[in-house]
Amino acid sequence: MCVIWCVVDVLCCTASILNLLIISLDRWLAISYPMRYHSFATRKRAIIAIILVWFLSVLICLPPVFGWRKEPTDENKCELTDEIGYVIYSALGSFWIPSIILIIVYSRIYVVAARQTKQIAKQQAQLGEIKEEETPSVSSSPAIKVKDALPLRKLKKFAKEKRAAKTLAVVVGTFLVCWTPFFTVYILHNFVSVPKTLFKIVFWLGYCNSALNPMIYPFFSRDFRTAMKKMLSKIFCRWEKSIDNYRRSSGATTTRLKDASRTTTMEFYADETSRVELRQKKESRSLLDKK
Repeated sequence: MCVIWCVVDVLCCTASILNLLIISLDRWLAISYPMRYHSFATRKRAIIAIILVWFLSVLICLPPVFGWRKEPTDENKCELTDEIGYVIYSALGSFWIPSIILIIVYSRIYVVAARQTKQIAKQQAQLGEIKEEETPSVSSSPAIKVKDALPLRKLKKFAKEKRAAKTLAVVVGTFLVCWTPFFTVYILHNFVSVPKTLFKIVFWLGYCNSALNPMIYPFFSRDFRTAMKKMLSKIFCRWEKSIDNYRRSSGATTTRLKDASRTTTMEFYADETSRVELRQKKESRSLLDKK
């Protein structure tokens, strides 16, 4: 069980940062080529990227299961392996190489975003100058309106992708802050003595990253907040409908029970009345016979 736990832990951690890397590359494409993004980001390529992420994660987490490990000196200690070759291999594959690529990608995103912002601002200024110089008859032509609409469409598309990139940048930054201490200590503790308290602190700091993400997304992403509100409203609507249906079914059952009870009571009284009437008739007949 200990080995399974450690393998799944490494698998999920590796898949987490590789997914962040793929999403960051997706944001770079969206920022760099906002009008051609949908031709790049196809469903088929997305599926291939997801399969690649999990395949690489499995390649990083499974070697100790097939023998690349050192037997633990302490049987009560649950860890995958202290074998120095695997420690360096897993640390590089799970964190350091993806982190370096992430930093490069976000540097490119920042440069491209700054350049695109300047270009769009320049286009808007040029359009404003053209509108001031044009006569009313020319400015109202459909061709000019189309030209005006293209930069505006590009601006809206770029602004949306820029907001998404900012949110993801915060997520990636938080991930790096939380996990960099652990992967630094993870390698160093094979060469120098690391206090157990320090190792526990950096270990749990990494896990705290997962608790921060649900706070980051609603705070920085308006689209996420909107989607979350819709999802919660649907859940609460279904919950309220189920309660209403339960109340209606309970009310219908209660009504049926009341009707049944009322019917039974009436039938009982009708039977009793019939018995009394029969008894009285018999008594009257017996009296007449005696006379």
